[in-house]
Amino acid sequence: MKCRPAPPWCPGKRLAEFDAVYHQGDTDYDEAFVVDGEAGAGYRGECGMGIASALDSDSTQATCSKYGSSIRATFTVTTVLISDHAQGNPALHERLAEKGDILPIAPNQIFTIQAKTLALKAEVTSVTYAEGAGEPRSVFEYVTIHLTVYALEA
Repeated sequence: MKCRPAPPWCPGKRLAEFDAVYHQGDTDYDEAFVVDGEAGAGYRGECGMGIASALDSDSTQATCSKYGSSIRATFTVTTVLISDHAQGNPALHERLAEKGDILPIAPNQIFTIQAKTLALKAEVTSVTYAEGAGEPRSVFEYVTIHLTVYALEA
C-alpha cells in the first residue's frame, strides 16, 4: 500500500490502515494489529480494539477500547467507546473511565489518539445494538472501526 500524506491534524506519514470488527458473542475479543515502519524500519507499535467490560456472563458489553503504543514509548493510550446505556449509568461510566478516556460511540464518529511517536485516527464505520440483551442500547451486536496509523516526528 502506498502511503498518502497525513491530514492537517497529523504532522506524520501514514504507516498503516486496518479494520477492527467486533461481533456479539466473541467474549474473548481482542484484535491487535502490528504497525511496522517504512521498508526495513521494523516494529513501530500496535493498535486495535478489545472488550473493556462485560455486563454479565451471558451477554458481552462490547464497550470497545482502542489502544496505540509506540516502541520508543512503551505505554498504551486508550479511548473507551461506550454504549448509550453506559453513558447513562454513573457506576458503569465511572468503572469504564478507569480504563481510559471515555467517548460515547456513534456511527461515522471520528476520533484520534496520540502516543509519543504514533497517532491513530479511528472512524466508527458501523455500530448496532443487540435486541433484547439486557438494558436497551447496552450491548453491541456489531461494531466496525477503521484505524489509520501515522508516524509522528520524533
